[in-house]
Amino acid sequence: MKVKIIVQAREGSIRFPNKWKADINGRYSIDYVIDACKKSIHYNNNIVFVIPKQDKELIKYINSKNIPIVHDNKRNVYKGFIDCGGDIQVRVTGDSPCISEHQIDMNIQMILQGYEYASNEVTKFGNSCESFTWNALNKYPPEQSGDAEHVTLALRRNSKKRWLPSLMLDYEENLETISKYLTAVVAQ
Repeated sequence: MKVKIIVQAREGSIRFPNKWKADINGRYSIDYVIDACKKSIHYNNNIVFVIPKQDKELIKYINSKNIPIVHDNKRNVYKGFIDCGGDIQVRVTGDSPCISEHQIDMNIQMILQGYEYASNEVTKFGNSCESFTWNALNKYPPEQSGDAEHVTLALRRNSKKRWLPSLMLDYEENLETISKYLTAVVAQ
């Protein structure tokens, strides 16, 4: 199966403009994301960035790293992901400089086990990513406002073959994760 590791990044954050180049220990924050992606056991020169066309400084920087770029169109990031192709896609954002290759690989493994969507993002803030099949992404296109910008919202809502280890009781499958967590807390 062909894996595409897709990094969604932009310059225009309202809360923290240009966070992609925030200095963290003398390095750009986006470099930590790139490094984690390259350390994945599924890395095979298969990183792609999805970036708005107007983000010229970020585009120039990613081009200097020889990483391909697909442009989103008016915040339709979903279309950018569809255009990237691959059998399995991994969505990592520039917001997660603490992401590890282990989190990336764990989510890919869940897809290889038969889920069409896997995410650790609801329990691993700052160290989160999502994996999904391209077929599932295509099967569940954007339905509501915000779906196209956030790529996987319709997939997450509609898929019955998802892995979401959340500590929020949003879905029935969260019961197992919450039960394990509360058992561990009580044992301490």
